[in-house]
Amino acid sequence: KKVISLAGSSTDQNRITKDRKPETDASENLSRRLSKIIGNGRLLDLAECYYKLGEYNNALQTYKLITSSEASLDQYAWTQYQIANCYRNMKEFDRAISEYQRFINQYPSGDLIEPAKWYIDDVHWWKSWCEKNALANGHKLEISNSHTTE
Repeated sequence: KKVISLAGSSTDQNRITKDRKPETDASENLSRRLSKIIGNGRLLDLAECYYKLGEYNNALQTYKLITSSEASLDQYAWTQYQIANCYRNMKEFDRAISEYQRFINQYPSGDLIEPAKWYIDDVHWWKSWCEKNALANGHKLEISNSHTTE
């Protein structure tokens, strides 16, 4: 991977690889800086704000900064649940299912187990629907293209 240096001081220079999206790096960099400034207690508040605003990628990156050693058990469990919710809302269905399952395995007697199980079924349904819809739309495009060429 080729590394490109961006302008800045020699001690605080940002680096981006060509394989990564600049906006992802900027988001991760912002989240890292915010975690240093406001600490874990406020990180959860920030992540919740992002989530409520529908900025699921920013919420996800912020939730991932919260550690089990710096949060209460309930806060950390909620964080793990919200990570799965972010993936679901971003329509990353396989990641969402994986995170919900990880949550269920990690907190088998938690209050959010039933909603997590329900969301696993819901995500499976949406994934199937999206796949069927994409196939149906592709088929319709082929049919409409063949009719326009005649």
